[in-house]
Order: sequence, then structure tokens, then C-alpha cells
Amino acid sequence: MPEAFLQLRYLATAATLRGPESLIGRSVYCTIIIPNPSISRIHASITRENGGTFVRDLGSRNGTTVNGTRIGAQPVPLRPGDVLTLGDLRCIVEPCAPGPRNVATTDRPSAPDYEDSDSTTKIMIAGRGHPDGQ
Repeated sequence: MPEAFLQLRYLATAATLRGPESLIGRSVYCTIIIPNPSISRIHASITRENGGTFVRDLGSRNGTTVNGTRIGAQPVPLRPGDVLTLGDLRCIVEPCAPGPRNVATTDRPSAPDYEDSDSTTKIMIAGRGHPDGQ
């Protein structure tokens, strides 16, 4: 069976989840950097294991929910169509085509500046705070 890939869509951005783990937060150490002030420096982790995708909160200040239910450190399954809320940022979990690297795309040409590499997707959303700010 082919491996399923997921992406998070928020604002006008889609961040593809690749590899065994994606850390989400404001820190430069995260796989997906979202400089929203309601998101903690290291907010949540999305892991892929045994054919499934799971999310867990990493002790964030403003919490993480899946379909309106607050989650904690225990992994919770993620499926296409789920609504993942990180702080006050609402994300939709969507299926996507497989590809060789982490990528970020945008529906509007002037939106996020990002750096794309084999190991990191860095997404900077204009006007949404600074990753090093509290």
C-alpha cells in the first residue's frame, strides 16, 4: 500500500508533513515555524509511525485541539478532514501527493517567506509575530 502524506493548511499556506516527525512552533529548531504569538516556541509534534499520523501537545501555553477536543502529551491520531488548532491558529489536515522533500506552498504570491531544505520547512507569515518573541 502506498504511503499516505498529509499537509496542514492554514491561512494561505500548506505545510507538507514529511519524515518521521514534524515539530511545530515559533522556534528556529522546529520543522514547521509559525511565528504566531499564540503558538509556543515548541508547541506540538506530529509523528508518522506504523502507517498512521499522530499529534501530541508538547506542554504549550495555549494548548492544542483536534476537532475541538483538547489534547495532551499522549499521541492522538490525525486524519484528513481533522481540524487541528494550535493556540488560536486553525489548521485543516488534508491529504497530499508524495514528494521527495518537506515543502511549503502558498495560494498568494506575496505570502510567506520560507526556506526549503531536505530536513526543515520554515514558514514565516508576514504580520503574525516573530519566532523569537514571547
